Amino acid sequence: MSNTEQNAAPIEKAPDKTSGVRSFFRHNSLQLAGMLNLIGDVGFLMQGHNDLKKAKLAGDGIKKTIGRYTLLGGALYTLGGLNLTLFGRVKERKSTDETSRATAEFLQQKLGALPKDSGLETVANTPPEPAKKANFFDRNAATSTLIAYTAGAMAILAAGIKTYRANPKEYAGMGYGISSLAVKSLSLMIPERAKKESDNPEKSSGGFVNWIREKPLRVFGYGSVLTDSLLAWKAVQEHKAGKKPLWSIVTAGTYILADYMMAISNKDKDNAVGTLSHEDQQRVETLAAETIAAQTPQQREALVTEVGSFLAKRPEMKGSRENITAAIRAQVEQQGKNRWASRTEAEPNPAETAR
Repeated sequence: MSNTEQNAAPIEKAPDKTSGVRSFFRHNSLQLAGMLNLIGDVGFLMQGHNDLKKAKLAGDGIKKTIGRYTLLGGALYTLGGLNLTLFGRVKERKSTDETSRATAEFLQQKLGALPKDSGLETVANTPPEPAKKANFFDRNAATSTLIAYTAGAMAILAAGIKTYRANPKEYAGMGYGISSLAVKSLSLMIPERAKKESDNPEKSSGGFVNWIREKPLRVFGYGSVLTDSLLAWKAVQEHKAGKKPLWSIVTAGTYILADYMMAISNKDKDNAVGTLSHEDQQRVETLAAETIAAQTPQQREALVTEVGSFLAKRPEMKGSRENITAAIRAQVEQQGKNRWASRTEAEPNPAETAR
């Protein structure tokens, strides 16, 4: 450990990592939604398969068409659920390497050169570790699933329309298709507000629209509670008609559970977690403070403010701009005192020199 880190003053602690149930759902809600949806999606797939099989045996052309649409919708839904199950989990922590390098580049642009033998100079001159490139589905788990679900909802709506035309009393399937297509397509089209922008009271305050922009999957989650209730209603209608809607019941039940998981999830993984631990965040602030403390007193305060604002905009940093700036300022002041103390100890004592 360097002298800089040993002598760093205590700073205001960043918010601790969430733990327990809250942390579990924060990191896994999207993947859990995928698992629950996948059960229901397979239910849709099986329902379409069974309907098509019965229609072929009966030689009913209209029901064959309905079965094919339902089977297609179930297949697309299954792909979407499988995608979330495989790629929906959010990584627990980010390393300090990317943040430290970005801070080094920012201060290098401001100062022209970093202090010799400083921690940030070492970071800047050390080749970065080769990063593992995430595939498209890992980077865009929610978006790619919404694409599959929107296409699946179109197929389900087509099956519902066909069913309604054959028997106007059976309109629940069409109602489900319309509402399902609406919530899925809206969730797909609405862009999610960046985390740091959402944390800014000036940009995030005010109304339903901003609440949706913070997490567009709320449209999917809470809206789907209504649509999946229609699916449960459809299962009740089938039961009254003497059918055995086992897969419809399984589908509706697991979908409603999955809806709540989707509602608390982020569409963009970077907004979900990807934060530094308290110790890692303090290390980044210490490295920045070391470089700032090496500058003239006239430069320090402006640099503290600029670096604090720069770091506060990074999604992996926790705390407000004021908290991060205060933490860096405290360390700069302490390191300035340490430099002065070191310089005093290094100077010869005049009384001893005169002997």
